[in-house]
Amino acid sequence: MIIKATIKNFMGIEKEVSISCLSNNKIKRNNNFIIKNENGESILKAIGIIGSNGSGKTSLLKAIATIQTFITFPYRKSSEKSKAFVEQIKSLPDELLNQLLQSINNLNLPSQNVNNPLDDTIIELELFIPHDKKDENIISGIYKYRLVYDSNYNINGVKEESLYYRKKINSKKIIKIFSVNNIIESEIGTKLLYQNNTIISENKEIKYYHSFGNEIMHKFEFMFNGDFLDFGADEKYLIDILEKNKKRFVDLCSLADDKIIDVIIENENDKKNLFFINNKKNKLRFEQLSTGTKKIILYGNRILYALENNKNLFIDEMENSLHPSLACFLLQLVGYPIKNSYSQIFFTTHSIYLSSLLDNDQLYYIDNKKDSYNISNISTAIKNNVITKDKTLAIALLEDLLIKNPDSKKIVDFLNDKN
Repeated sequence: MIIKATIKNFMGIEKEVSISCLSNNKIKRNNNFIIKNENGESILKAIGIIGSNGSGKTSLLKAIATIQTFITFPYRKSSEKSKAFVEQIKSLPDELLNQLLQSINNLNLPSQNVNNPLDDTIIELELFIPHDKKDENIISGIYKYRLVYDSNYNINGVKEESLYYRKKINSKKIIKIFSVNNIIESEIGTKLLYQNNTIISENKEIKYYHSFGNEIMHKFEFMFNGDFLDFGADEKYLIDILEKNKKRFVDLCSLADDKIIDVIIENENDKKNLFFINNKKNKLRFEQLSTGTKKIILYGNRILYALENNKNLFIDEMENSLHPSLACFLLQLVGYPIKNSYSQIFFTTHSIYLSSLLDNDQLYYIDNKKDSYNISNISTAIKNNVITKDKTLAIALLEDLLIKNPDSKKIVDFLNDKN
């Protein structure tokens, strides 16, 4: 679970911004949007980010995805090579290995903000990683990761990658796992991929690498591009979910489209095919459903799967193509009662409906009016009297008190322009 994210000079984000996921204990809650970790610390399960077009909402999610991209790069590259090549590269001394990595490096990281193209990009992420009964190599605690790079990272390497550990959020004892400079590939990804060829595999230190790397590589899932759905991959995923819990799957489909009364799997040429049965007994394939129905089925099941498997979802503009009540339903799913779930959902939105479901410390807004740029949560807006008893959240959003809305005067002028 994310404790804090700090980002500077990354794509649409010019100045340093931070988002905290620690719960404000002064807020009275009537939902299931928080989780108490093993140390009794309260962490928010859902964070929403609202802002205008071009304000940097998507950039926030992509900054976190960049950490995953960097750490997994050695794995992706090795999968493109033959098994013999991988075995050969494992046996290389560190000096020759670095030379080889430089010669074949094609890492592609997002660019710096257009206003500061020569400055460093900085991404910091603090995570709480829970104890895992199924994996004895997981060390529970708080991990702080830092990635720094500039536009010349492909030539000079990433300027800094570092990882620190502490047992609790307020622990004074901090362990530096590593801090490296001018590297071509992630220290974490490389060490985990080639750990059989290093001394590090013989001591406790590799467990810190494994704990953080496993969280980032296997428990972070990103959904960008609004309505984009990969049917080929999604059908197989949905078949697996249906086979595990048919009743819940069918109920979710019926909620998305009340004409769907059943879902079946048929085998054809050794391939499983998914069919949705409507109230007229017709069989429909997944791609024949409406975009909104497909999205509820896919996103709803992914949220439930995330809750059951301690995954973290990052969804860009979650409400796209959805009726407001169904978009709110997806968010309400985060509070679905699943025992010992350490899951989070980060989402961007333009929706006042979705925003209103969140508590004041869960909703962040991007204020980019005029030359200002900052990210704050609603608790801060209340503290600064931006939101008062006479100015509700909805009014504050509509009246440009929080975010920069489309210029109404420009809209009127455009519509009245006869040329």
